[in-house]
Amino acid sequence: MTLQEIRNAFLMRYQRISKQLNQKVDIIGDAEIAWYISAAQQDIQRRLSVVESSTNITLGSTTNLYALPATFGKQKHAYIGTYKLEGIPIKDAEQRQVDGDEGYWYAIKISGHVPYIYCPITSGTLTIVYYPDLSYYQPSLSASQVWGTFTGAAYSGNPI
Repeated sequence: MTLQEIRNAFLMRYQRISKQLNQKVDIIGDAEIAWYISAAQQDIQRRLSVVESSTNITLGSTTNLYALPATFGKQKHAYIGTYKLEGIPIKDAEQRQVDGDEGYWYAIKISGHVPYIYCPITSGTLTIVYYPDLSYYQPSLSASQVWGTFTGAAYSGNPI
């Protein structure tokens, strides 16, 4: 569905409801409609905690900071083998690093727009389960933009 099709459907419904309520019809531009769609998508993301994803990271001894997937939104939990790790704030992780604490814990760090996971363990496979960020498109305000469909559990179309 293109932005123009979404805009036309929205405006038809908006005008019909405004007419029924005897209210003035305000002019709404493509940028404002794109903002409403983006806000609705973020609301869906907050309400759909059942949508989960996971990734495996091979730990090494050269670094304790690993990049997370671009779809990362919010962590649920992390584990290595059968050990569930304790999630802590990055501020506490930095202090534990100074103190030399090598326990079973992890922290999420955002640098710029890139999410990282910090874990002091140097071997094994770290699995992090997370809620993905459902920002699948960047509105270009182009009439030919195709966004795809989101069924509530799966997205099909052109991500970004």
